[in-house]
Amino acid sequence: NPADVLQTSEAYERAVEDLTRLSLLAVNDNSDILTHGFTATELQKIYRRRADEQAIRQAHAIAILYWTGWAARFSDDVRAQIFYFTEIRYHAIESEMVSIAEQATGKLVDHLSTLGATDRASEVVKDLLDKLPSDSANRGYWLQTLAGIAHDAGELDGSSLLDMQAVMTDPSYIDNDTAIGRNFHNQGVMAVQKGMLEFGESLTRQALSRFERAGNQAWLANTNLSLAN
Repeated sequence: NPADVLQTSEAYERAVEDLTRLSLLAVNDNSDILTHGFTATELQKIYRRRADEQAIRQAHAIAILYWTGWAARFSDDVRAQIFYFTEIRYHAIESEMVSIAEQATGKLVDHLSTLGATDRASEVVKDLLDKLPSDSANRGYWLQTLAGIAHDAGELDGSSLLDMQAVMTDPSYIDNDTAIGRNFHNQGVMAVQKGMLEFGESLTRQALSRFERAGNQAWLANTNLSLAN
């Protein structure tokens, strides 16, 4: 096997080192040479074993760029998007690139919801919430996202509770008419489904009032439709 001969040569070893440094290939634990798809991901594992924090972050950044390129290339393939954004999210979280991790999580939730994979979408958001700094200004937003997933899955009690948690977590939500209106809306839907029609209608009208104050046309239309039904 010509490769066996090359692997014993000094020139070959230097070539492998140079190409690895340029992120054009990687060598795994079994001394297999990897190229293309998983190169950047494999590189960060190698750097992690070397305990080189700067190199690790650089490898994660390369991986994010790599998978972002593939995500852009296959933007119409939902299943491929789920795979790519899972990879982007992983590398962003590992390298503490919080903003990128949140963006990737949002994309991932959208695509998972398209396939009806609400359980997995919920797990992704919960995992992000566990990793966000306790003082993150976006905790309320992600709690509301989690509430929306629960609502779409028909878990109305859980949706309402999460909405209230979002309001309480982020002090700015106290004056956020859309956030509070959405809570009234979800509670109204839940009340109607439990046969409490008048109470449900009252909650829904309170939601409409909040959405009107906020000028949120999308939620106004959604709530008016619920009221009509």
